[in-house]
Amino acid sequence: MLAQVENRQERDLLLAQNTYQGVETPDFRELLDYYCDSNMPLLPVDEAQVTLGLKLLHENPDLDPLGTIWGRNPMFKALRRLTQTDSSSSPKESAKKSMASMITAANTAEDAIQIVVSALTTRLSSTIAGMDPEDMDQSKPIQAYGIDSLQVMELRSWFLRNFKADLPTFSILGAPSISALASSIVDKSGLRSKV
Repeated sequence: MLAQVENRQERDLLLAQNTYQGVETPDFRELLDYYCDSNMPLLPVDEAQVTLGLKLLHENPDLDPLGTIWGRNPMFKALRRLTQTDSSSSPKESAKKSMASMITAANTAEDAIQIVVSALTTRLSSTIAGMDPEDMDQSKPIQAYGIDSLQVMELRSWFLRNFKADLPTFSILGAPSISALASSIVDKSGLRSKV
């Protein structure tokens, strides 16, 4: 009996150091009811995954000044980057509009290319677990980051939707670097006036 108490105390101490937050059975059942509801529409990608039992350090970073074990895992990098969300109508729509307006308002093609590179690295990093947009090398092709042909088709649709640029699949796959791909997007973009 004494060994069980010691083991339980040791376990609780380890869990507390890793900022574990227990989930009560009724809460867990409610989550199952919600996410297993067949009448529920498909969720957007940013709401489709649920993580339970982790205290978010952006709420109180003093809880663990050395960083948690899970927090050092690249898979959870997005949790470390969480910020307050804007309460405006639709963040995706406003980001799309602001990106298009920034490209339209860019003084030079180089400025527009930098805007596209920033958007493209953000988009690519969202498909790669634990990748930060700032860590992406713009001189590497997109294949260096594990982008396959199916993802290229999604990117092609994204380019058309956000940049009004219709690029052939082989142009996307054949681009020698992210910067060169961004340059091709700006060249083909319907958002930029042709001089």
